[in-house]
Amino acid sequence: ILFQHQLRRDQREVVQRFIQCTEASESVAIFCLSQNSWKLDAAVDDFYSSPAKYEDKPGADTRKITALFNSYKSIEDPDKMSASGIFRLLEDTSIDPVSLTALVLAWQLDASVQGEFTRTEFVRGMARLGVDSLDKLKPRLNQVERGLGQNREQLRDLYAFTFNFARESRDAKVLAIDTAIPYWQLLLEGRPFAKLLKQWCQFLQENKVRGISRDTWNLFFDFISNPDNLAEYDPNGAWPSLIDEFVEHVNSQTAQT
Repeated sequence: ILFQHQLRRDQREVVQRFIQCTEASESVAIFCLSQNSWKLDAAVDDFYSSPAKYEDKPGADTRKITALFNSYKSIEDPDKMSASGIFRLLEDTSIDPVSLTALVLAWQLDASVQGEFTRTEFVRGMARLGVDSLDKLKPRLNQVERGLGQNREQLRDLYAFTFNFARESRDAKVLAIDTAIPYWQLLLEGRPFAKLLKQWCQFLQENKVRGISRDTWNLFFDFISNPDNLAEYDPNGAWPSLIDEFVEHVNSQTAQT
């Protein structure tokens, strides 16, 4: 691998810009840029789309992770971290409990239900993140979160995870609309491709839709992430009826203006 002193001045400048964008180490920055012909945009895209290739963190100490879990574990069930323990963990790391960062944490731990982390989920998830102390957690989650803007498939994975995670119970077949809308806003609001999100949420509320099925939840991501979703929409395709009705609603409004 090359070192800074072996680089041309323009390459050193690109390295610094890459580090500013990704917070990667110098060695990872140089390696990634060298793999992408020293093109900054291509290297940043590659860094976020292939994180395993550019992993540059020491293996996390599972003993430290276990000790960390024990600091927040439930008194009633020592193999679980209850909602109160999770809130203390988030408070100690300055993470807003209703933020995307908090949801990213649950996703990275592969938490099965809201308000609870099992010992196994926590230890395995933190090890995958390479985090064994509180001071490392938020910066690492922020790095993962930034990657969602570069990697649509990672965002899709988080989005699909959210349906199971957000359900009121493991047996629930639908996501209550009062739960679905805040999660849609958390996951998609402000993303360039989600221009119809506000209209979608208003449509659901105006039509008093009470719940969202898994099929509708997952296919809505496919619909909204397609920049030509209205122009290419096939009403005879395998879309949920709710999305059919929404497209008809939007086209009707457009025709009236």
